[in-house]
Amino acid sequence: MKSLQAYVMNALSDFLKPQEQVSIFSFDYWSSANGITVASTLIAAVLGALFGTLGTAAISWWLAKRTATEQLRRDEAARIEKNKAVALEMFVKAMTITNQLYSVLGLVLNMLQTAEKKGVGDLDLWQKVLPMSGITSNPDRFTAQEAAVLIGAKEFDVPTNLFLLAEKYFSLTDSINRYSERRLRLTDLLSAEIDVGGLGSSRLSKEQYQRYQGQMYELNDMAAQICQALTEDFEFSKDVTEKIGPTFKKVLADDDFPTAVFPAEAEARCAEFRKFLG
Repeated sequence: MKSLQAYVMNALSDFLKPQEQVSIFSFDYWSSANGITVASTLIAAVLGALFGTLGTAAISWWLAKRTATEQLRRDEAARIEKNKAVALEMFVKAMTITNQLYSVLGLVLNMLQTAEKKGVGDLDLWQKVLPMSGITSNPDRFTAQEAAVLIGAKEFDVPTNLFLLAEKYFSLTDSINRYSERRLRLTDLLSAEIDVGGLGSSRLSKEQYQRYQGQMYELNDMAAQICQALTEDFEFSKDVTEKIGPTFKKVLADDDFPTAVFPAEAEARCAEFRKFLG
């Protein structure tokens, strides 16, 4: 079978022959067997090229669209996973703060109960609340990136309260550490004798009392503020932490996101603590 190139060359050869009576530009030529063959071959080639180009373009468009859709799907999946990771980090931070507040609350409550059992419950608060070690000086904070996950979903209460919780906890831990340092300094000056229960016993002369009464007053005020903040901050932290799970379940459309559930003992500990504060 002759190729298109062969037919075209034959046609040009016919056109260039001086003895040929039929012109390539005439109807007679194109109605001849040779002209019809050339014409049909040309038409087939042109249509083949046209439909081939259109087909290739259509396939390329479909593949590009499919690739873009798949990329968008992967990007969305990656975004959701990133948001879940950020949400879990916020949840863990809030749970850590709440648990630490609960532990400190229990520690101070035990000090007050011990003083009561030993019959010295009427001592000043600073004498019953002992220095506390192991209190963090750099507590967890929440970041703008973490808050953006909720703010972007138009959930403003939880991130606002989490920022407030972090500030409350930072202020409380700072107060506890400063209180512990100042109390130790004062008891070192008083040379108090510490019994097995951890309570200090010392006899002050009139001169010593006058010299240190300002420091004792300040310590007592600090102890009262710490005790007051402990119950308020713990209850606030517990309330905020309990709302994180349901909020993220809605925002992330993830029913498996964890939720915080605190035992009834938490409320009982707060109620018992408040009895000692009057």
